[in-house]
Amino acid sequence: MDLRGKKLTVPVACAIIYKVKEMKGGVQMAFKINEACIQCGACVDTCPVEAISEQDGKHVISDDCISCGVCVDSCPADAIEED
Repeated sequence: MDLRGKKLTVPVACAIIYKVKEMKGGVQMAFKINEACIQCGACVDTCPVEAISEQDGKHVISDDCISCGVCVDSCPADAIEED
């Protein structure tokens, strides 16, 4: 399948990234939310697989994360970093 020149939605692009990482030896959660988090919820709203939630007053990334990086770009506090 040739996707060059096609405009992809975020969920489709994330699914492709996930599949490529899976084919290259496995998918591991690549991000964590650090103490710089200001609890704004931007990451929760942008995660295409709903892998970010609030637990005990902190936002956390679950094992459902596909490491697409959309949350990193959405964080105004730069609180999401590679794990």
